Amino acid sequence: MERIHKQRDGLANYNGVICPKIREILELQKKNSASWIPSWNGEDEFELSGPYGDKRVVNIRQRTCSCRKWDISGIPCCHVVAALVYLKEPPEKWVHTCFKMETFLKTYSHVVPAIDSKDTRLARDHLLPPDVPKQVGRKKKQRTKSLNEMVDNNLKTKKKKIVQEPVGTKLKRQNTTITCGKCGGSGHNRNNCKNSLIASTAAAITSSMGREKMQVKRRV
Repeated sequence: MERIHKQRDGLANYNGVICPKIREILELQKKNSASWIPSWNGEDEFELSGPYGDKRVVNIRQRTCSCRKWDISGIPCCHVVAALVYLKEPPEKWVHTCFKMETFLKTYSHVVPAIDSKDTRLARDHLLPPDVPKQVGRKKKQRTKSLNEMVDNNLKTKKKKIVQEPVGTKLKRQNTTITCGKCGGSGHNRNNCKNSLIASTAAAITSSMGREKMQVKRRV
């Protein structure tokens, strides 16, 4: 707030076309332009010859110079100033508009209002969230899937990507007893069953005994 009025009031009595600091830079470029000799091609370009045999090219219409100082800063360099003096043009006219006093006064023309302390402000109601209108259609039941889930177009279902766990991280089952499907024993499965021969012979004996009993009943 203070800076705005200081900037505006500090240059209230200044009558220049461009800002004071930019004018100082331009005055230095005017002094350095005395050592450059312009050669005009009759249209927009100038060829500037320096004191050590070096040359620069200036295009007035495109506002460019081969040294690129005018292109970057927007302030005419010594080569451009030499070309403008040849054309009897004021260099201040060719400074970028952001460095002119008209733009400066527009920048600081507004005023920031003063702010009072909190104890003198009027009490207000708590700020509530805005009312959300009811959406058309049924509510969404399924959750939004994450990026590591993909869509199977054939089944039209979403499946999680299979991530292989590193070796040694898979936990074994604890407090469980495995029962064999062949012999009925515990502690092993049917693939590792060592009692399969005993179970097969026992089954053959029981089946043969059952046949003999049936034959005896038929005879009776």
